[in-house]
Amino acid sequence: MQMFEDEFIGGTIYSAVAPVTSAWLSRVAAVLDGAGQWRPTRGGGRDPGRTKVSSTTAAIVPWFESWKTKRDGMWFFGDEANDITGRIDAFALESAPAHRPVLQQIEFNAQESLFSDQDACERYATIFAALCDAADAFVGWAAHTPMLRQSVQHLLRRRELRGGPPMSVAAGAHQLEYVLPDVRWLNYFGPAFIEGAGDGLNDVGFRCERTTNGGALVWATPNPFVLEHNATQFEDYAWKRSFYEFFDAAFVRSDADGGALGEHVPSLVQHRRHLTRP
Repeated sequence: MQMFEDEFIGGTIYSAVAPVTSAWLSRVAAVLDGAGQWRPTRGGGRDPGRTKVSSTTAAIVPWFESWKTKRDGMWFFGDEANDITGRIDAFALESAPAHRPVLQQIEFNAQESLFSDQDACERYATIFAALCDAADAFVGWAAHTPMLRQSVQHLLRRRELRGGPPMSVAAGAHQLEYVLPDVRWLNYFGPAFIEGAGDGLNDVGFRCERTTNGGALVWATPNPFVLEHNATQFEDYAWKRSFYEFFDAAFVRSDADGGALGEHVPSLVQHRRHLTRP
């Protein structure tokens, strides 16, 4: 595997659970507490988290009591060496005066220095899948930061060639009811994506693992270190093709126009129909 100084594996998970509940937080925190050597040991409302914690569950649930009505509950976590970092956050809010969260976002990042062998990829993927399951996520992905940056460059180039206005990375994340941003190393699809998919999903990517909440984690490649410096568009990676074929227009591409809300990917309303836990 090729390694790059100060790069990391960035994981992002979205859940349509809203508003946040103590039960939801406890499930997510229990996964982090069970992450072994990758368990958070610090947490708090500043980045990075500075307060030592012996239990993520005991620390995070009281912190988020105020998150039900306003966005002051962002919680950052990490370990002593800052090799594992992340946050739990209300990503999008209703308009005034309610300002209630309509999406929950989890980030789980690991420095690439931890990925010395394939076992590390397995450990990360296991924790990532467990977080998706516990959070009742509707979508999630993880990738090496050089791949994430290249994907943003491809998106901006696509918009420039098509005459569209500039778009920030944050603005792109709000489009999850219209299109998915790109195929990543790890790709999580919630139950609304999976219903009716059939066994064909097992032939997509490198590996497919089902989660107990009805979703699936699909590995696109065995490891995240697959950057091709000469790639100039999304489709230049051959290992993405099975995703394009199976999910059709769900993923953004250089030569495809976006659809209407819920046309190519499930809407939040459809995702919420699959939520069965508090």
